[in-house]
Amino acid sequence: MGRWFHSLISTVMLNWPLKLVALVTAVGLWWGVNRQNVVDRILDIPVQYQMGNTRRVVLRGPRQVQLTVQGPASVVRTLTPDQFLLSIALDRLEPGERVVYLNPEMVQHRVPRIRVSRIRPAQVTLVLDSLMTKSVPVQPQFVGTPAPGFRLTQVTIEPTTVTVEGPASLADRVHAALTEPVNIHMRTQSLQMMVQVGLDSPEWRVVDPREVRVVVQIEEVTEPVRLRLPVEVVGLPAGWTFTPRQVEGTFWVPRSKQAQFESDPPRVTAHWTGGTPQRGQIVALGIEWPEDLRGAIARWRLQPDTVRLYPGKR
Repeated sequence: MGRWFHSLISTVMLNWPLKLVALVTAVGLWWGVNRQNVVDRILDIPVQYQMGNTRRVVLRGPRQVQLTVQGPASVVRTLTPDQFLLSIALDRLEPGERVVYLNPEMVQHRVPRIRVSRIRPAQVTLVLDSLMTKSVPVQPQFVGTPAPGFRLTQVTIEPTTVTVEGPASLADRVHAALTEPVNIHMRTQSLQMMVQVGLDSPEWRVVDPREVRVVVQIEEVTEPVRLRLPVEVVGLPAGWTFTPRQVEGTFWVPRSKQAQFESDPPRVTAHWTGGTPQRGQIVALGIEWPEDLRGAIARWRLQPDTVRLYPGKR
């Protein structure tokens, strides 16, 4: 054992200056080769603002910063900007103009063997504001017009208001939320649909609800038609009469129904279902429509719209 160890020492120490030079040369070559494989690359990466538990909003601040990364050439060549994210926490910053210094610890990534060597700019100026919410009415938007002879008569929105959120200093710019345009071009019938709601101000957003129901009522254009019509009281006891015997009726008739209306007008009637009436008793008048006109006329007026009952011959 002693001889073997002594022989090993003799072999190692033989020409030791040359062997030392060879070792230093090998280490230098290894370091040089690896050093040549380490490269830099510049990327424009996105900036994300973290609100945390505070209600802050960034009115002005960078959306990107320039990042210099360093690492093996084989890794650096494959890098893309979406692999990195610079995160700025807002929870300790008060509203107003604030300066934030950037450092590599703010950069989030999962790429191994990569080092962030520089961020440009080294500092950024942010303008912060408090975040607030408020309720605003919803206004409908339309595209086109109904078909000829038809018109939009009523619009109902449910709910009528939505909650919006944005910078407190810009609150006076937001007065209403707008629906996406509802197409009523050449329509002849009413419609209802769910539509999204948005805002003109890009700094504000709709929080709740983001959709509303819009009910659009479209009706045929009507024209007033005036007629003097006889009155009939059904069920009136014998020996009783009424006045007036005729009334003037104004009917808003769709154009497509006017000829039919004039040839077969409605009846004006009152129904007595009690016992013996009292002298001068008032009874309301109603309309009985021909079969083809039922539901076609939504608006009318009778003058007068009542009759009085009296004893006497009819």
